Amino acid sequence: MKRNCVKVSQESLSQTDLYLLAECWEFIFKLVNCDDEYFKCLSLVSKQFLSITDGFRFSLTVHQRTLPFLPRLVQRFTNLTSVNFSLVSCDLLDKLLPQISHFPLKITSLNISNRPSFPEHGLRAFSKNVITLSSLICSNVYFDYKYDFFHIAHLFPLLQILDLSFIGRLHLFHSPRMKLHGMMNFELPRLEVLDLSNTTVDDEELYIISKACHGLLQLSLNTCRQVTEKGVKHVLQNCTQLREIDMEWCRRVRPKIVLSMVFSRPSLRKITAPPGCILSHTEKELLKLQGCIVSSCFEHAEWEIKNSSVFFQKAKDSAPCKEISSLQGLSERKCMQIRSGFQELLTLSSEVV
Repeated sequence: MKRNCVKVSQESLSQTDLYLLAECWEFIFKLVNCDDEYFKCLSLVSKQFLSITDGFRFSLTVHQRTLPFLPRLVQRFTNLTSVNFSLVSCDLLDKLLPQISHFPLKITSLNISNRPSFPEHGLRAFSKNVITLSSLICSNVYFDYKYDFFHIAHLFPLLQILDLSFIGRLHLFHSPRMKLHGMMNFELPRLEVLDLSNTTVDDEELYIISKACHGLLQLSLNTCRQVTEKGVKHVLQNCTQLREIDMEWCRRVRPKIVLSMVFSRPSLRKITAPPGCILSHTEKELLKLQGCIVSSCFEHAEWEIKNSSVFFQKAKDSAPCKEISSLQGLSERKCMQIRSGFQELLTLSSEVV
């Protein structure tokens, strides 16, 4: 049952009722473990409460309508650690990023997704003043040959999470920095999570990336159609602590590599297998004994692939679903992955006799 906010009028509270040190009220609010809605209610009680609850805001999603107030918002929420610009017009980031970088914030997460150009000027200015950034989300951003993986490594060498999904080409071999300095001068030794899904990354580029990011724990290659088992082996050889790898819809990766992956890299705990990987019960149990779970996009489907052909099974009777999640819960990225999956299925379905 949803709790209702307690409405407290300012007139009903005297100054003596509210007189406590700010540290005391902050401690009380932490014990109550309020959510954002309750903090909004509390902020209406007094200016003191407003000031205290502002300190509990750690993330900010910037919209077009909030742009005129951005400097005041950043100044107001002094404990911000995460800023999301994915909903802001593409031509404004080069101005906005330098602005917020001058505030004394310890920003650890930045989202600049969904734009047709890489905001190089803004990120360069941002990187000079913000040295705490550990997560950068650049999904669905167009990279030209001047700005690439190594350019990001140069700006933010302490990154732990990097999302480059849906960016198209990585341009590693056309990079001016690559040609001038070579590969080994650019590393992301602290990078643990890398998302390259829906990019044109290939085996040679995976070799370079795995050398530069040898501490990877999670790697997504979902719908990377240029990757083969050769590139996967590069990753297994160079990333000695790898725990999770996603190869869903990697058509050029042969399914037989899955079993050998676990034994060549014992740190693996989860593998999302490429198309056509159908493991027997015995094989799954063997992998579980090694501490690794293998999942597949075909695992729960009512069709499977054998010998490059699709075989549909008879639909099973099932009880009607009692609750269907709202379509609004689907993220744009997930919708793009679903679309890619259907395109893959249609391609494979064309081979059905």
